[in-house]
Amino acid sequence: MNSYFWWYRIDDDLCIEYIFWENESYAVDMASRLRNKYVPQ
Repeated sequence: MNSYFWWYRIDDDLCIEYIFWENESYAVDMASRLRNKYVPQ
């Protein structure tokens, strides 16, 4: 449930692989949300 916390706590490459291993769709969606939230464009 709190796997997404690891996403922005560790390096992008490592965390993306970590979450992709669990759930691809979840990783893509959460990655996009976090990037948009913490990295304003």
